[in-house]
Amino acid sequence: MTMRTDDRRFWMVLDSGLRLGAAYAALVATLLAGAALRLAPTTREVLVGVVVAAGSVALTWAVSSGVAALGWAFYTGFAENRYGELTFAAADLLRLAILVTVAVLVARATAGPRRPRATAQTMAKAFATGRSDVRVHARR
Repeated sequence: MTMRTDDRRFWMVLDSGLRLGAAYAALVATLLAGAALRLAPTTREVLVGVVVAAGSVALTWAVSSGVAALGWAFYTGFAENRYGELTFAAADLLRLAILVTVAVLVARATAGPRRPRATAQTMAKAFATGRSDVRVHARR
């Protein structure tokens, strides 16, 4: 990830790995708080969905689906069942599908501009000049 000079003070917010870790920590905190407050399982399920959606903002679709899968595993293993036991009943698989769909939709809706790919012209220019720092420009 290349950052501009004015973005350096926000590097922790911009780093996707740190945001992924924060999403995982928020999932654990949400389920622990829900258990401590003795919230109904449906309420905890909705809270996990909200945390998955919030944690998927500006991540790639693949990473956000990982956030959803972990949210499903934590909810199914510790809120729906006991001792981390995962079950694959129809309701569990439907919950997984819903969480992954929400996470991917949020990630796609909040994704930044895509990185431009190298074209044949920029590759030829880099080869001809012997430089590997030739800028790649996106087609509009």
